[in-house]
Parts: sequence; structure tokens; C-alpha cells
Amino acid sequence: MLIIEIIGWIGSIMYLVAYFLLSNKIIEKDKLYYLLNIVAAVLVAILSTYKNTMQSVFLNLFWGYLSYFAYINKEFKFNIISVRLFNISISALLIVSFILLLLKKQFLALDTLAWISVFVFIVSYYLLLVNKISLQSFNIYNFIAAFIIIPKMYTFENYQVAFVQAIWAFFALKAYVEDLNLITIKK
Repeated sequence: MLIIEIIGWIGSIMYLVAYFLLSNKIIEKDKLYYLLNIVAAVLVAILSTYKNTMQSVFLNLFWGYLSYFAYINKEFKFNIISVRLFNISISALLIVSFILLLLKKQFLALDTLAWISVFVFIVSYYLLLVNKISLQSFNIYNFIAAFIIIPKMYTFENYQVAFVQAIWAFFALKAYVEDLNLITIKK
């Protein structure tokens, strides 16, 4: 269905624009950033529902939810996870995926990686919103999350999400390296 595909591309481009502007420090975490994320999340969730890529549906609905609360300046009053537990969880889950690959369970490994990606995206976004991680840390988490969801989205022909994740990973890595260069220069 052509309209659904166009909706997905519009949402994907909106995500890229918002993240590019934030990661290059052109805009701050402000109403424009959150509004772009809300609209993009809804559009990509519509496409992902059509494509039956539930990880992307879940990710976008939750991302939109967090963006909405940030947009209306609601304070998050709950502490869902510490940064240390988050890092341990990511490592453990990636090991599980690697074991699945060794056991030749490729489909299950791809599915697991996609759910890990959702977890990393959502929790890192939450941690950024509540100022528990820096933009630099958020960028490296985003690189990891974007990189590991691409194979599943491509396999399910959700090319809009696969495309946006490839560009998202590039933006995240670029911003992270630029931040590292700034830190090195300051020393």
C-alpha cells in the first residue's frame, strides 16, 4: 500500500532530522525536538504495524510516549533502572544473542537482537530525559541500538526503519567521535 509506505518515509525522515539537529547541537532537548519525535513515532508505528514488525511498533509507541511527557514538561517521577544495571543487562542480552547464533538459531537471534535494540533505545532515551546520562553516552547507546535492529527490519522488508536506523547509527557514531575529539582537544 503506497500511502502507508509514504507515511513511513515521512516519519523516518522526521526522526533523522530531529536526531541530526540534537546530535549536532543545533537544537536542544526542547519542544521542537519532542514534537518531531512524537509525530515521527506515530507515523513509523503505523508503517511498522502494517509491516508486522512488533519491535518497531513497540519502540515507536514508547518513544512517542516519552516524547509526549517531555513535550508537556511532565517530570518523570519513577526510576526504572540504574545506568550500571542497564549496561549489565545489555551485555548479558548480547551474550544470549551470540549463543543463539552459535546454536544456528538465526531467526531467534535476529528477533532477540531487535528486542535488545528496543530496550537500549527506550531506556537510553529515558535516561537522557531524566539527565542520568550525557548526550555523548546517549549517542553510543543509539549507535548500538540502531546497528543491531537493522537485520530484523531488513528481513521483514521494513526498509524505512532499516534505512533510518542505518543513518541514525551514522549520526550517533559521528556525534560520539566528535565529542571525543572535543574532549581530547580540551585536555
